Amino acid sequence: MNILDYLRTYKDFSFKEEPFNECDALALSLISYFPFDQLENPKKIYDSKSLLNRLDKMNDFGVNSRKESLLILLKLICSSSRYKGIKFFKFEKTKNDNAFIQFQAVSVVVFDFVFVSFCGTDSSTTGWREDLNMSCVDIVPSEIEAIRYANQINKFVLFKKLMIGGHSKGGRLSIRAAKGLEKKKNLFGVYNFDGPNFKPEFYDDEYGLVEPFIKEYAPNESIIGRLFTASQDIIVISSNRHLLNQHDAYSWQIDGTSFIREEDFTERSNNIVRSINIAIGKYNDEIKQRFVDSLFDLLEMLEIKDFSSSEILAASLKYGVTQLPRKWKNIPKEDRDVLFKILLSLVKEFIKASFA
Repeated sequence: MNILDYLRTYKDFSFKEEPFNECDALALSLISYFPFDQLENPKKIYDSKSLLNRLDKMNDFGVNSRKESLLILLKLICSSSRYKGIKFFKFEKTKNDNAFIQFQAVSVVVFDFVFVSFCGTDSSTTGWREDLNMSCVDIVPSEIEAIRYANQINKFVLFKKLMIGGHSKGGRLSIRAAKGLEKKKNLFGVYNFDGPNFKPEFYDDEYGLVEPFIKEYAPNESIIGRLFTASQDIIVISSNRHLLNQHDAYSWQIDGTSFIREEDFTERSNNIVRSINIAIGKYNDEIKQRFVDSLFDLLEMLEIKDFSSSEILAASLKYGVTQLPRKWKNIPKEDRDVLFKILLSLVKEFIKASFA
């Protein structure tokens, strides 16, 4: 079963009967993807009942399978006896195309603790650009926002415990925010679900203070959750999909109240991750930054702005291919050289990985 099946199966079990577990953490990590600002007459705080009433009025949200699953997940949580009485508060959303930031978060009061949920990457090129910037800058804007947000919630928590979690980029933000807490005594759990890693220098003594609270999960053919540096102590889990499609948390397999474990990552995943990291690792941060800037400047020229569905992306790429020869000439030669050099490195490493 997947996370939706889990919520249906355990909807009548209290946390006393079945203690909070990793599946609950995933469910609460995913809710931050929901646009609370789009609800009818948005409020600052919702209890499960009032939120469910508003969700039932949303008729046009399920425009694709990802959004439909998210709406189902949130309805299951709000209608569940297990989560009865929880409160959702302090929804924040920041998106700035000029500053290259895409940040979203919400917090949930769950009886004796507060769960801070950080959203992963949305479908915009701004979100993806910020992700790639993680490979060449020490800290991206959404990570700064995550630290600020977590410290604000931590001050609000007072005598309650604090748990932080997120999926994809949200998982990385969770670790960054935990490390950046001014007061860490309330912290008792950090969940990173298939989020990208950090540069080696991130794992210092300050990180060591929160490391005991961190749990990291990735499917056995994970790509995104293994980028940028050597993998940390990751719990490898099962998915009913393959490669990049495994990043979809609704594909992760559950038995009872736990994810189904795998012994290790597949050799195919190892080869692909190794090839990407080797190709990227050949260049310094300045060159990588130029590559990211040039790549997204090109996408903007080609009017590719949205990755929300395969249909939209396919249509954008089809148009982009026809415009590429003309637009390519508008890119400065130095930037064209960097784009070509790094893309060629990626292709070469992928070929090596294919025959490894």
